[in-house]
Amino acid sequence: MATRIAVCDDEARCRDILGEYCRNYFEEKCLEYELIDYISGDELWAELKEAEKDRDSPECLCDILLLDIEMQGMSGIILKDLLQANRQEIRILFVTSHPEAMPEAFGRQVFGFLKKPLEYDKFQKKMDTVMADIRDCEKYVMLENTFGVQKILLNQLQYIQAFKKYTNLFLEGELPPIISERSLRAWRELLAEEWFYPCHKSYLVNFRQVKGVRKDEILLEGGCCIPLSRRMQKEWKEQYRKYLWEKAR
Repeated sequence: MATRIAVCDDEARCRDILGEYCRNYFEEKCLEYELIDYISGDELWAELKEAEKDRDSPECLCDILLLDIEMQGMSGIILKDLLQANRQEIRILFVTSHPEAMPEAFGRQVFGFLKKPLEYDKFQKKMDTVMADIRDCEKYVMLENTFGVQKILLNQLQYIQAFKKYTNLFLEGELPPIISERSLRAWRELLAEEWFYPCHKSYLVNFRQVKGVRKDEILLEGGCCIPLSRRMQKEWKEQYRKYLWEKAR
């Protein structure tokens, strides 16, 4: 399946350069791709809302969005917030002439920043990170229980909760949970390299699904919260920072 890339920038010259970089990158790696340009955040958002009229649920316009921060009309930061509120799982690389705006631009699907004037070697490194995440989202585990065998995508698995000698698996947007005969310890060992980490003696959480952290709880995508043990707070937050750094580097 072709990777869909959108370039959103109000400068024609910048759109041309990013388009050329995308063509070079994907052709060098012999990967299929589709490329589309938007001259403003308003144009992209209007197209998304128009497309939604013909669908029951939102569908991503693209896999990767190269997004200018400072544009006429809607800024890149506002567009990013709207896309995330609309549950658009788009991987964003910000393009900016204003490094001071970067702190405002961080978010779950933000994979870093490209500073103008653009350089291909830096673009290439950032795109490698984004493409690695796309491959990562295809990872899954097979779960066998009394109901049969089920394929579970790891990026949709929000958290695992210990329940007596079993565990409950909670998937984003789905209820009730899936019951597994595997213990929480066994899940932790199985997912040790997949950015799942304990936040409580009875919970294992997927860093990909974390939306925010409060004093004693973790806010996940979709609005649910799970406890963050006081004893585990320091170590958990340190590991979560490592995850964010790894994703954005």
